[in-house]
Amino acid sequence: MAHKIERLWIEGPAGAMKLLVLGQREDGGHPGVLWIHGGGYRSGMPEMAFFSRAADLVRYFHAVVVTPEYRLSGTAPYPAALDDCYVALLWLKEHAAELGVRSDQIMVGGESAGGGLTAALCMLARDRGEVNIAFQMPLYPMLDDRDTPSSRDNHAPVWNTAKNHSAWDKYLAGQDREHLSPYASPARQTDYRKLPPCYTFVGDAEPFYDETLRFVENLRAAGVEAELDVFPGQFHAFDMFRPHSEAGVEAKASFLRHFEHAMNHYFAENGTSAGDELKPGLYRHFKGKEYRLLFVARHSETEEEMVVYQAQYGERGYWVRPAAMWNETVERDGVKIKRFTYIGP
Repeated sequence: MAHKIERLWIEGPAGAMKLLVLGQREDGGHPGVLWIHGGGYRSGMPEMAFFSRAADLVRYFHAVVVTPEYRLSGTAPYPAALDDCYVALLWLKEHAAELGVRSDQIMVGGESAGGGLTAALCMLARDRGEVNIAFQMPLYPMLDDRDTPSSRDNHAPVWNTAKNHSAWDKYLAGQDREHLSPYASPARQTDYRKLPPCYTFVGDAEPFYDETLRFVENLRAAGVEAELDVFPGQFHAFDMFRPHSEAGVEAKASFLRHFEHAMNHYFAENGTSAGDELKPGLYRHFKGKEYRLLFVARHSETEEEMVVYQAQYGERGYWVRPAAMWNETVERDGVKIKRFTYIGP
């Protein structure tokens, strides 16, 4: 059976951002997965989903997969990639109904750097409280900018110590490595409570072996359900580079079993978006484009209220946030502050 494939552009933090949408459904009730491609934060593209575990979710479980073309570290280091992924996550939540996605089964996954962004995105979503993620799948994730026993002096195929150091240096350019946010390097997280249930797998010959084990251990210690498969002797991304090997076949099968379990057991309520509740008319209030009401915000000092709108793009009417409006700042006594703060729909 052929599955629907669509490429579309939404407004991201730095302008138009491409999304690849796989398996959009006419009927509802399907899990929605934001899948984040790998590439050491410095390379890769959404189309990598076609030969990753993401394609299996569409093929075997009729999931709807959305994968963003996030900015890469060569031109836009941290936090650009995470900011882009968060906008894509909000878009998936807000468009769940039209995509055929059940709003209580929004999940996140990815391989390698995409796994690191998966972990960081789940932490960010938990802390902001705008999206509840039902399940996370950070596969052999790139989590720790510091050397670990397995990432130090590692010369395995595909990914090794030299590549790891170079990739982290690019991604964290301009950051204070002594006081680094866990959103930048998820292994720095100290509070794992209330994060989504997790499944991952990793080979024990690759650099990310130790940080993956520690991530799972920390989740479990915080009371979060987390499952891990370790494949002896396997290098980074072995399931993609050697999919027909014994380990590759076993990794795929275990991943599918755990996803099926998640479909049947993990849910996180998200409710209806503010735009859907209000259902106002259209307005032309921002850079000559049409907008509908999304939520109300209040000026940080004057108590002035502002209505935040969403832009309509194309005949199908995709709605996105005007990030420039929401992120507007003012200077007070030499300090820049956000002009508006959210007060509800």
